[in-house]
Amino acid sequence: LQEAEGKPLVLPDPPKRTRTWARAWAVGASVALLLLVVGVWFTKEAPIQPDNSSAEINGLRGVEWNEKSPLTSEVGHRIGPDALWLDSGEMEIRFDSGALLTVTGPASLELEDSMNFVLNAGLAKVYVPESAHGFAVKTEWLNVVDEGTHFSVMVDQEGGVTQTQVFEGQV
Repeated sequence: LQEAEGKPLVLPDPPKRTRTWARAWAVGASVALLLLVVGVWFTKEAPIQPDNSSAEINGLRGVEWNEKSPLTSEVGHRIGPDALWLDSGEMEIRFDSGALLTVTGPASLELEDSMNFVLNAGLAKVYVPESAHGFAVKTEWLNVVDEGTHFSVMVDQEGGVTQTQVFEGQV
């Protein structure tokens, strides 16, 4: 071919063909690997911590915590084997066994597990469904073991008196 002036037309050398498919594959694989690493990093679960809790605070009404009490908690807080002191108010605790405890302050109690607690002072009303048959309230002078009931236990620490009242069933 010639141009109009009679000079031969010189075509540039064709570009050297590189392996574009190999480069594209390498970039794609790198991006996929990066996304996989980031995905694994953000979805890995935190290590499981042992949970010694056996109950959950189900309700609080006018609660004033004693300075000795480790809790200044709110509804939904999980609690375990702890001593609790209420200066006043009412706290409702649902044990994992299904037992429902309402404590009226001033009161002092110790949670042991999902089937037992110690009442040192105060008034505790307990509702025990079938799932918690055998639930026990311990005091210094008396152990009250449920046989499918709704009952209360009152401990007057100063007078050394424990009173039990059964609303339904037997203890």
